Amino acid sequence: MSVAATGGMLALLAHRGLVVFRAAPANPSAASALTPGLDACIGGADVGFWGALGRSWGLLLLVLVVGALWWFSGHVARRIARPLRDLTGVAECMGRGQFSLRAHAGAADEVGVLAHAFNELATRIERQMSDQRALLAAVSHELRTPLGHLRLLLEFAREEAISDARRREIFDEAEREVVEIDALVGELLASSKLDFTEIATASLDACEVARAALSRAGLSRDLLAAAPDVGAFEGDATLVARALANLIANATRHGGGVDRLCVTGDDERVTFVVDDRGHGIDPADLERVFEPFYRRPDHSGDASPGLGLSLVRRIAEAHGGFAEASNRAEGGARVSITLPRRMAVPVLAREPDGV
Repeated sequence: MSVAATGGMLALLAHRGLVVFRAAPANPSAASALTPGLDACIGGADVGFWGALGRSWGLLLLVLVVGALWWFSGHVARRIARPLRDLTGVAECMGRGQFSLRAHAGAADEVGVLAHAFNELATRIERQMSDQRALLAAVSHELRTPLGHLRLLLEFAREEAISDARRREIFDEAEREVVEIDALVGELLASSKLDFTEIATASLDACEVARAALSRAGLSRDLLAAAPDVGAFEGDATLVARALANLIANATRHGGGVDRLCVTGDDERVTFVVDDRGHGIDPADLERVFEPFYRRPDHSGDASPGLGLSLVRRIAEAHGGFAEASNRAEGGARVSITLPRRMAVPVLAREPDGV
């Protein structure tokens, strides 16, 4: 603490120039004489006070800025982490078999795009699992008939009272049941290949594929009507052969036989068309014929229709194409499968970026 005088006043100064007492002396000149240079002292004290006050405000402002940045970064981190936590929770629930849950994809940022893609994947998985359960139930039902019939035939064959000719007939009938079961299992294997493995693409000659399909079905190659220079296309040889076999079998079983097999194409697509000799398809059933194990009203016999045209459509879609059914003006049904000449890279076969 010090004493200072200015303008005829005496002042008692505390630390940093704070005035704690001020008085007017009886002899101002004497006071000035006793404390020379006090004006400079007081001026220096004022400068020190305001400088300290400025430094305090600067420190306070720095603290406020740092605090605001800390709060803002925490807020941003929470906004990013919250949807990621939600997405993680939904993924964990899907791992436990709850495929109906979806992540919130409201924002249009990277996390929102990720959530939207995740939801699309979840929808495809849910639909695929639902289709698999429905197919399993249908297959179980379809296998009951041939297996039950086969069991009954074997019981008859064990009887000693039947003749050898009758026993041979029973074995022939049992063999037909085994062939039917084998065909159904083959269709199931082809269907599972579409779900769990990649399509093995190769360059296939469209006309040669059609001729081979007619030959395997025991039909004349004269039924083929191919446009000139149809050329080749990319596809899985096994699956394409299965699709054409099912088209021909459908015309044979339900359409009075194959009238012709047409092959056409353009720069982007190749189309296989099977025309039958039947009475056509009810317009209400043109889409239903592509359902698994669908039996048309004119279906006769106990034989299972199998996956039939349902597998044809799945094979077409797996190649990036489509299948259609219609009625011809001259009579009979027309079922076609259209495939692209160049297959796009399947999602399951696409490698991650940077790999």
